Amino acid sequence: MIDFRYHLVSIISIFIALAVGIVLGAGPLDKPIDRTVRQQAIDASNASKALRSQNDELTSRLDDADAVLTSVVPAVVGGRLDGRDISIVALPGTPGSELKQARDAILAAGAVFSGSVSLTSDWVSTDRAADLDAVLAAHPQPGVTVPQGSDALPERAATELAHALVTTLSASVGSPDAESETLLKALRDKSFLRIDEQPWARSALVVVLAPTPDKPVSDADPATVSEATRQRTALVEVPRRISQLSSGTVVAGQTGSAGTNGMVAEVRSGGLRTSVSTVDDLDTPAGRLALPLAVLAESTDETGHYGTGQGADSQLPDIAGITAS
Repeated sequence: MIDFRYHLVSIISIFIALAVGIVLGAGPLDKPIDRTVRQQAIDASNASKALRSQNDELTSRLDDADAVLTSVVPAVVGGRLDGRDISIVALPGTPGSELKQARDAILAAGAVFSGSVSLTSDWVSTDRAADLDAVLAAHPQPGVTVPQGSDALPERAATELAHALVTTLSASVGSPDAESETLLKALRDKSFLRIDEQPWARSALVVVLAPTPDKPVSDADPATVSEATRQRTALVEVPRRISQLSSGTVVAGQTGSAGTNGMVAEVRSGGLRTSVSTVDDLDTPAGRLALPLAVLAESTDETGHYGTGQGADSQLPDIAGITAS
């Protein structure tokens, strides 16, 4: 009997405690807690609104600055490249918007757009290596010595491409070259590149466009990393071989193109840093101002690296009478 009464009292005590807790929670203790939570929510909402307002104001100011810079670009670069023939080479993965930005920028400076070639992913595909080798063998550029051997295909392809696009002979600049046309069209027909205008009307100045690299993945498969490195090594031969023949080569990309594993970063950190210029913000008014000025500087053997990304020397080239006193 004692045990039963003990358990009964314990159970009643539990229910009384629960009832008291419910009353207190819904009564006098609930109000200050509720007020505190509500005030914290109001404070957080006000802080969020203030941050949004600040962000909107900064965005508006940035848009205004970009608009002003865009409006002065023609006055700053207009005529600086007057009559200069310039070709564009887009590496695999380069978006069409980037190609348009580069073309518009050099045209605004008065340059003559010779044409462009856009390399496809097949250019560096191991599955298409034999096909690429066959096209190059069938259409050799006259008087061109190229590396031989299966391991030398990237160098050989880049060398043939460079000779098809570039000449520094005054009498030949801007004039269509039959052998170059044959090779470029053969490469196009086999899906190794796309053509715009007449890039076989060779130029002495070249802009190479690079895509923005993917962000590095810490746990990426080793085979994937190895393949990406192989492709990057093959593609860097394009600006390398072009720079050996041209009067000036600039590698350009959009914001983020100077990131790890990107072609802009590859040029800035490697052996091409002293011979090939770079621009890393072509999608901004500042970048579209920098590109034609970088080409102009390159034509006088002034190499530099421009933009806001890692490895940039400055925002714009230092050119007397334009950006320097």
